[in-house]
Amino acid sequence: MPISDILAYEIYIILLFHIPAILVLISFCTYLYLNAKKSLILYSFLTLSGMLLIWMVSKVLKTVSPNASIRWFFIVTQYFGVQFMGYCLFLFSYIYTKNRLPSKKFIAFLAIPPTFSFLAVLSNPLHMQFYSYYDFYKDHFGPLFLPIQSVQYLYLLAGILLLSKNYTKQPEFEGRQLWAKFFATVTLIPIFGNLYYILFKLGILEWIFPIPVFDFSPIAGTIALILFIIPALRFRFFDISPFSYRQIFNQMPTGIVFVTEKGQLYAPNRAFQTTLGAQLEQPTMQNLLHLAVSNQDYLLFETFYKTNDAVSFILETHDNHFYRVRQRSINKRDVLLSFSDITSIMLLRKSLNIKNIALLEINKELETLSGKAAELSTTRIKTAIAQNLHDILGHSLTIALCTADLAANDLHGETSTEKLEIIYNLLTRSLADLKNAVYGNPLNFQETSLIKSIQQLENPNIELQLVYQGTPYELDSEKTEAFFRICQEAVTNSIRHGKAKKIHIFLRFFPEKAELFIIDNGVGCRDIHKSFGLSGMESRIAELNGTISFGSDGNQGFHIYAKIEYH
Repeated sequence: MPISDILAYEIYIILLFHIPAILVLISFCTYLYLNAKKSLILYSFLTLSGMLLIWMVSKVLKTVSPNASIRWFFIVTQYFGVQFMGYCLFLFSYIYTKNRLPSKKFIAFLAIPPTFSFLAVLSNPLHMQFYSYYDFYKDHFGPLFLPIQSVQYLYLLAGILLLSKNYTKQPEFEGRQLWAKFFATVTLIPIFGNLYYILFKLGILEWIFPIPVFDFSPIAGTIALILFIIPALRFRFFDISPFSYRQIFNQMPTGIVFVTEKGQLYAPNRAFQTTLGAQLEQPTMQNLLHLAVSNQDYLLFETFYKTNDAVSFILETHDNHFYRVRQRSINKRDVLLSFSDITSIMLLRKSLNIKNIALLEINKELETLSGKAAELSTTRIKTAIAQNLHDILGHSLTIALCTADLAANDLHGETSTEKLEIIYNLLTRSLADLKNAVYGNPLNFQETSLIKSIQQLENPNIELQLVYQGTPYELDSEKTEAFFRICQEAVTNSIRHGKAKKIHIFLRFFPEKAELFIIDNGVGCRDIHKSFGLSGMESRIAELNGTISFGSDGNQGFHIYAKIEYH
């Protein structure tokens, strides 16, 4: 069908704007589909984009149609996309806000108006109420046009308002409200574009653009969707829905807050708000730094938060709380800070330090007592006290400090209470043992057998396996204490010097003798230097006319063999 130069120019302008918009929208949607998490919110967004593509593609095909029949077919497909785009936008906004589909009845109810609107367009040749006049070159809207379009505007406005309201509430936009409002406002572009075109067609407004008249609403819709996708890609909304993201973020026990390059705090989770955030008059890094107890901590904390190489920092606040602070740069400007409450662990460390000082004072007193004992007693008594002191303090402090380190490294505090109980029981038993050693009272091993005593040496720092053969005898106090102290010192040395993870203790009972084998999987040593601990073992066994030997292959493990005969 022949066309004029003016009509040819109009067709050229329509194709010039629509074809690039179609290609850009298809590219963005393809990228999202290939890279985003396959979720309900993604599919609803792609469905909305599909309606817009149907609109634009049909409009292009309508423009280049060779006759009126084909042109009318593509007008019908075009209005399919137009009538159901508001419906799809509202569903997408609902899913974006609630992270779920509405009920099936509600979905079906929402589909009724756009379905009737589309049927009105489809049946227009029968009643001519949507288009009052139509041919290949021009058309005029009929009396049904405004009511039908008014319904679509209601869908579009409801979806846009719901989307914009929740879009600006995203945690990632806190501190960047201007950007949030800008991206929310651009969702209104398609409605204003379509409204302007309709008012022009009705003769209410003049055409102000230096190009031929055409409906640029789908172009505006494409721009709006792309401007929505930009922050969606930036903050990865399609990887995790905003609703579930906020729930997970707020339920984390670790306090989290973001810091801008200007030192503004934003997007804190509930754990931060209820602890540190409640102490801040203004959400600034400067106020957060002032929570540090001392000026030195203030400067160290400030240096830490600005240094990417630092691993963590212990912050002590004025309300006697301790937090392990970690930081991570999330872009070139902003920093994420996480705060784990380790108050109970740090108070335990302080308590242990106080107990350590008290034990050192007791040690000094013992040295004084040892000097007096030298005047009143034999060298054997002094040596026994010193040896017991070495065994008790060495073992209890080693196990307590190692267990405290395990508790301190447990950031979530899942096993801290269990480890505190272990330390408490250990120090309680050690204190009683220490008093007996100080006053020269031997432990009553007749009440607690050797096997039960060795089993009490189990602790979280090393795996202890005890095996015994033969019929266990209750040895006399001296023999039982000798074997127990050897096992106690062996566990201490395996942890402190051998860095062992496992130790095996074998007891063999014979009618005439008892044997003790101790083997660990530590680092081993080529040259065995008999320090106070090993020398003490030899002295104990020698006094009972027994024998003891030590060995290591130099590469791994250390073993001890001791034997005591009953007669």
